Amino acid sequence: TKDIMPSNFFAQKSPRENIKPKIQTSAHNIIKQKDKQNGVVSFCSWPVLVEGYWILVVLQLRKNAFESHYALKKDKLKHGSRIYTSLIDAVIAEYFNEWEEELRKTNPGKAISLGRESQEIVRAAGKSLMFTPAWSVGNFYELQGLFDACNVISSLKYEGSDTAGKILISKPNHQNVKIILKLSSPIRMTDYRTVRKFLEISSKNICLLSDSADIYGLGQVMGSYDLDQENLFVIEFIKHHTWVLIHANQVMMEVTYGLPKLLRKQINEKKFKEDLPRFFPGIAKDNINKLWLLAFEATKQKHGTMLVVSADAKSEAIRLEKQATRIEPIALTKELMQNVTAIDGAVLIGPDAICYAIGVILDGKASDKGDPGRGARFNSAIRYVEGRNNCLAIVVSEDGSIDLISDSMP
Repeated sequence: TKDIMPSNFFAQKSPRENIKPKIQTSAHNIIKQKDKQNGVVSFCSWPVLVEGYWILVVLQLRKNAFESHYALKKDKLKHGSRIYTSLIDAVIAEYFNEWEEELRKTNPGKAISLGRESQEIVRAAGKSLMFTPAWSVGNFYELQGLFDACNVISSLKYEGSDTAGKILISKPNHQNVKIILKLSSPIRMTDYRTVRKFLEISSKNICLLSDSADIYGLGQVMGSYDLDQENLFVIEFIKHHTWVLIHANQVMMEVTYGLPKLLRKQINEKKFKEDLPRFFPGIAKDNINKLWLLAFEATKQKHGTMLVVSADAKSEAIRLEKQATRIEPIALTKELMQNVTAIDGAVLIGPDAICYAIGVILDGKASDKGDPGRGARFNSAIRYVEGRNNCLAIVVSEDGSIDLISDSMP
């Protein structure tokens, strides 16, 4: 859009700023028209004036991946302040900030690179996300470093033991918070060692109570919390240098050594069990339960893995024996599952949970269903299952995404 402004500087400033929201909204409305068709969710940056033209950066994410992660519903407080609904939301904002700064430089776009490394962008996003629980409970001025405070507290040991415990972030008068013990003098969140010591008296159901600036007591959640209020958060310290932010029993982010990340997407148990009879007609309920336990265990493999369930598993193990390790048929247990998925290649089992081969290198013809944006494991599964009936591949990618792939998928 060509920028036409009067020559007077003071006359330019207000109209130029006023037009930015309209440009962003118009551009976004046009771009998102094909979101459904392309299976994406589109986002637009704030426009930046470059050589008389308004320039925006567009970011598109896979819709199913984006929607698989928990997010709050409200992105604004009652007085209008913007808050972030998820780590993804905060990362998008930081990413756009980087590009807006790039566009304001001399010769923008000459070197397509961002000023910060990706980890720094994610770390800044995590810090921004922690304003959400603070501001949601009405704390706008006291503590502007909740993210940093949690990182320091998680790094401290008490009498040799790792950090563990919970802090409930809420207003002191929250209707769903029962105060069991109230401190005469609140402990500042920046008094890291005292907070770390006090965490020792918290437990599974008993939390330290905080308004994000001070620890004011010990208590627990009671009654039925109205999830739409979005003003009751939990910070749980898992182990040394690791903590999570939780709302409504949903983990919004996990932070390890100061670096935020999303939790791995979990397979929906109900849907998994409902889908299996479609892939394997007549499968026994007992075998459905066995396969669910194995599939869930496979999702815990941090380097990624693949589990292939096939009605022809026995004959396939023989056919692929030169590119696999055949084993004597054995009923897999969830304990053994962690061991056999520790090496490269797929685990090949039948619908009865009997394993016939491990470390399997799958074959298959090139497929137009592949996705160059995904890893080799995902595309290998796509090629293998195509044209095969009664076959399901469960792909756990290294980036944490989980896919159920079958030729009979809708």
